[in-house]
Amino acid sequence: MIVAVWCAAASFAILFVIEKTIGLRVTREAEIEGLDLNLHGETVP
Repeated sequence: MIVAVWCAAASFAILFVIEKTIGLRVTREAEIEGLDLNLHGETVP
């Protein structure tokens, strides 16, 4: 039980820091455009 609580707290803390610094999701525009094109500059045939 202690391990589960520790893992949950650590995961929350890590995700919270990432969300506040660089964000966890791409922008809505990037999602609509397509992540292959937006992130890698290539399209899927």
